[in-house]
Amino acid sequence: MSDILKVPEEELNYWLAKFVVEAALNIFDDPMFKHFQDTLDGEMKRLTSLGVGSNVRQAQAFSEEQEELFWKSNLLGSDSPVTLLNTMMYVERCPSEAIIKDVFYVTPKRKCLDSDKVWFALNPVGHNTLGNTVKHLCEKAGIEGHYTNHSLRATTATRGLEKGIAEKYLMERTGHRDVRSLQRYQRPNVQQKIEISRAFDLSLSHEETNLDYAEVSNIKNVIDCSKKEVEIDTLNTKDKCDDKCLEG
Repeated sequence: MSDILKVPEEELNYWLAKFVVEAALNIFDDPMFKHFQDTLDGEMKRLTSLGVGSNVRQAQAFSEEQEELFWKSNLLGSDSPVTLLNTMMYVERCPSEAIIKDVFYVTPKRKCLDSDKVWFALNPVGHNTLGNTVKHLCEKAGIEGHYTNHSLRATTATRGLEKGIAEKYLMERTGHRDVRSLQRYQRPNVQQKIEISRAFDLSLSHEETNLDYAEVSNIKNVIDCSKKEVEIDTLNTKDKCDDKCLEG
């Protein structure tokens, strides 16, 4: 084994390819290589979880303005059984152990009054219905972009990193086991992107670089982290709505 580790990469690559051709063994499907297959599969899953070699489109995190829109549009709150179910899903997310049993969320009754004591039936919400919760919220609110239920986890991680919360405590909240997978959510917000852009734009005057960024708050276009341009109106910043779920 020690001799193999000393073999140059080019030579090892050559002999591995030669072995595959001449031995004519399918090491990826042959049951005789089960241990190798399991080891390779485990390593690939570990690297994928860290984002290595992954081209999967990342779910976007919600801005505070977008979350405020959910509340103002009555898509989140406690006014109806459907709204309450959406809020529980958005704010808390289903505990992992409850997902296995598939009984944590129960179905809202189709016909009920605010005065009714019971709003929900005994049967659990369908898996597909739960899986499309965030997608439907965005459609009703007119929010465009790549938003899925995973956006809830991304929002928690991104906001926590922006606010300087220790990674250890964030991992306890989000369920991440590796700090590197958590750091993937450290994405610049709009204000930070403006500051970065201005820092490298030498054509701007000194007065322009002293723009009061606290006034930049109303984002008209949802941006992804690569190519979309942002149009911004200057309005006063809005109060945060982190505690609104507790009011319901």
